Amino acid sequence: MSWRSWLCFLQWILAGVLCVAGMLVLSSCGGKREASMQEAAQQAAWSALISSHTSGVVSRQSAVRIRFATDLAPMMAAAPICAAR
Repeated sequence: MSWRSWLCFLQWILAGVLCVAGMLVLSSCGGKREASMQEAAQQAAWSALISSHTSGVVSRQSAVRIRFATDLAPMMAAAPICAAR
């Protein structure tokens, strides 16, 4: 192969790589606004029931404490809560 054919080959390879990179960049755009709006709606719905929560990762072995925004019914407060394992 001559150097001209190698140069032409490299140009095609570079064009293909740039095309694939461009498609990846364009496909990753968008969709985030919809997801953040849905997450905000979920947060608003849960805030009526739960006063606060963690945004981090909680280990399986960690004790979890739930603090409700409003008081529970007296009958429910007296009943023991069993942890399912």
